[in-house]
Amino acid sequence: MQPKSWKMLGESSTKNREENSLLEEHLQFDHGVRPAPEITMETTNKIEKLIIERIRVKLFDDVERKVKPSGRDIMKQKELPLNQEKSQLSLAEVYEKDYLEAQEKADGVEKEVIDENEESIKRDLANLFRKLDSLSNFVYTPKGVKDEIKVVVNAPAITIEEAMPTSVADTQVLAPAEIKAKQRRIENVY
Repeated sequence: MQPKSWKMLGESSTKNREENSLLEEHLQFDHGVRPAPEITMETTNKIEKLIIERIRVKLFDDVERKVKPSGRDIMKQKELPLNQEKSQLSLAEVYEKDYLEAQEKADGVEKEVIDENEESIKRDLANLFRKLDSLSNFVYTPKGVKDEIKVVVNAPAITIEEAMPTSVADTQVLAPAEIKAKQRRIENVY
């Protein structure tokens, strides 16, 4: 077998290849940068039409210059009055109030004017429901509470909560010396 040529070895240095052999090869590789567009009369006409149309519509994408505040402007920003008192409302209530105000402004809805007749009807209904609840509670009384029976066993916790399963035989739990001692006792009895 012949050794592989420098083309098949991957990355190779000038020591591995012959002189000017890279110039004779046609190499294909990917470019990381998009190629520049070809400048033709068609593309220049498109760009000119786009520029003229934007000038007609007065659509300019210019960036507005921002001026960094200096001197007294910075002091005015820092001198905002801060309220040192603790708020009586929670943050959720503050957000809710702001949200409702924004909704009212957006919808153009004014606060409802509560009619005196509606208020009296609401009070009468609440009174009626309270009376009905009290009448039904006198008729339908709940059942009495029953005492629970608890069984307390005065046994050590280890015997109750044994770690070994019940299907395991006693011989499997005992050490070999304990098993031999039991067998000797049985033999002595006979």
